[in-house]
Amino acid sequence: MPCLLITTLLIHSHIWLILVQMLFHILLVRCGLFDWYI
Repeated sequence: MPCLLITTLLIHSHIWLILVQMLFHILLVRCGLFDWYI
């Protein structure tokens, strides 16, 4: 059971990491586009 919990935690943290990276990428792209417009 503890092993399963650790595995689930790792998977969730991995998914969270990907989501955060995607969010930062979107923000950077938007900021870059706004810089181009200005």
